[in-house]
Amino acid sequence: SAGYYFYLALLEDCSLSSWGFNKSGQLCDGTTTDSAYAVKVLAGRSGTNAYDPDNNDYYLNDIVSISAGQAFAMALKNVSV
Repeated sequence: SAGYYFYLALLEDCSLSSWGFNKSGQLCDGTTTDSAYAVKVLAGRSGTNAYDPDNNDYYLNDIVSISAGQAFAMALKNVSV
């Protein structure tokens, strides 16, 4: 999905990567550094997000759909109730 000079990709493992301009932190990688390469989209520290011990970070998982536009990006997470 494409935003305003940034992109989101839904990966086979149901996680997200992003790349492109990052002036406002829209890549969600914890920085404001632009990236020509895909970076893993980080998430809040919650029991429903996946933990990566190699980077000591949490990232979104169980994503089923994404959308982005000029000033927004969103992901739909598969959560059972």
